[in-house]
This record gives sequence, C-alpha cells and structure tokens, in this order.
Amino acid sequence: MARSVKSAFTLVELLVGMALLSMLVVLLLGITNETAGITQRAGAKIEQFRAARTAFETITRRLSQATLNTYWDYDDASAPTRYLRQSELRFISGPGVAGDASSSPPRPTHSVFFQAPLGFVSDSPAFGGLESLLNTWGYYIEFDGDTASRPDFLTPSISPLRYRYRLMELMEPSDQMTLYQYTSGRNSLGLLKCSLYKTREWFTNPLANRSNSHVLAENIIALVILPKLSGQEDSTGTKLSPDYSYDSSKTDKNDSAVVNADTNWKNQLPPVLQVTMVAVDETSFKRLQSGTAAPALGLDSLFKVAGSLTDPAQNGYAKDLKTLEATLQSQKLNYRIFTSNVIVKAAKWSRAQTQ
Repeated sequence: MARSVKSAFTLVELLVGMALLSMLVVLLLGITNETAGITQRAGAKIEQFRAARTAFETITRRLSQATLNTYWDYDDASAPTRYLRQSELRFISGPGVAGDASSSPPRPTHSVFFQAPLGFVSDSPAFGGLESLLNTWGYYIEFDGDTASRPDFLTPSISPLRYRYRLMELMEPSDQMTLYQYTSGRNSLGLLKCSLYKTREWFTNPLANRSNSHVLAENIIALVILPKLSGQEDSTGTKLSPDYSYDSSKTDKNDSAVVNADTNWKNQLPPVLQVTMVAVDETSFKRLQSGTAAPALGLDSLFKVAGSLTDPAQNGYAKDLKTLEATLQSQKLNYRIFTSNVIVKAAKWSRAQTQ
C-alpha cells in the first residue's frame, strides 16, 4: 500500500511570510496614519477659513449698510449765506484709528467705525420690534489672550491663555449710543455741534467697554480698508484716500479749509470700500506663537500708503501685500487672502460743497 505525501510550509517559509505580512501591516498603518493626519489638517484649514470667510461676508454686508443721513442746512443760522452738507453721524477708517501694533493690546493694520440701521439693542422688551434703529458698529484686529471668551471657572492656572490675532466686532446697542451728545444741538456759542465735532469719543468710549466687542474670527492678522471713488471717476483707486485714511467729520486728512471738491470728505460716505482681510490657519500659527508677545510679521510697517494697487514693483498696496505673503511663506504659515469692493448703498457723492 502506497504512503500518501502531504505538502506543507517549512518553518523558513512561514517566517518569511510572517515578515512580509508584518511589513505590509506596518506600511498600511503608516499610510492610514498619514491619510488621517492629512484629513485632520485639511479639516482644520477648511474649518478655520470657513470662519474667516463668514467673518469677511459679515464685514462687507455691514459696511454696505453704513449711513450718514446727510442733509442740507444753512452755514450760519443767524446770518445764512449758503447751504452746506450736514450730518450728526460719522464714518472713520484707516491705520491707527483704534490703535496700532505698539498699542496695548496691539491693534495692527486698519480699523473702521460707522453707523448703520442694524437694530441691535440691549436685552429689554421695551425695544422689541425696532429693527431699524441706528447702531455704532466697527471692526478691528487685536492681539490678546482669550480671557473674554472663556468661562469663569477656566482660569489661567488651569489652562494658559491662548494669545492670538483676532478680528473684533464692536456692537454698541442703540439705546446706549452716545454719538448724538457730541454732534446734535448747539454749543455755548450757538454754533452747531455737528459742524464742530471732529474728535473720536463717539467710538473710543464704547470701544473701551469690553462688553461691546466680541470675537468675530480668530487668526485674522490683517484688515485693510481703502475708501475709493467709482472706477469711472478714478481709475487709480487712490485719489480719494492716498494713505487709506478717511474721516467724514473733516474735509481731508488735515481738515483743510480749501480742498478739491472732487475729494471733499465732509459729511460724505466713500462710494466704494476695497476691503482686504488676511487669515492664517490655527495649526500652522500655533507653531509660531509662544508666550504673550505677538509674532514678528512686520505688520506695523505695511499698508500705510495706498500707492499702486496692482504693481508690486511700486510702493503701495500691491507691494505691501506681496511683502506680507513672502513673510507668511517664510514662516511656513498657511493663509488665505479675501478681497472685495463694497458698494456703500447710502453714499451719494457730491461736489457741491468745496469747504
């Protein structure tokens, strides 16, 4: 009777197979971990820039609603000689308006403050149904800890403060708006306050009350506001505000007695606002940020002169934006730039008043 022979793996073959299988498992785990890491980083970027995009849309929508409620009145009520544009409301924007990179806390690049019929009031049933009340509103960048946004029990001893650049939104309730106490009525000389008042308490006082401001988005490092005339009136885009500054209480930056009628700011809203916002993602930024000091990104030297808006070889907006991008790339920061031209609906540009 013939003996049957059964084939089987040798010990060496089993060891080789197990080694190959182990290598395959390690390789697959590595691929899986790398894929998970990429997915997590991509998700963080998407989430971060989604918040930035939402914040940018909020800014542009609110700015388009800015108003001055301009009207015409006598230059002198007792001895009138002509009509002048008048307004009890204000619009101001530009570098250094709410502070700068050396302020405490640092507030780099630009800020903007204005009035709009946004109907925001204190939590009181007495103001229900008044959705068109005027508010003082504003936007600015601030580098600070997250004290205001964390619960009281989460003290710095339990969890250190997170210092970040943040886009802040000022919302002064209509029932607390103090603007009119500076701009309406008459002073002791009988002169209209709305003609004389040119200082900034109307927004610096509510700004000092931290409860009026909240975080709109984190890791927003730059906000640039350029007031412009329409493209038909100015193809360069820099004629109205060559250094980004704008203050509707003045004729121009120096409040000159005689100013070109084409660019007279007095009680006028800019027809167009070019808004630029630069955001970085949390994952890459937290590698750079440590302690309580703002990272050196050179923001204090940028966006001071509008210059050329398109040619980075010339001084101005385009060159500053390219410089900032180069800095972010050298720091290996992921970033996004949002830009839009906002048409201010209530702007009715007029050349009738020359001083």
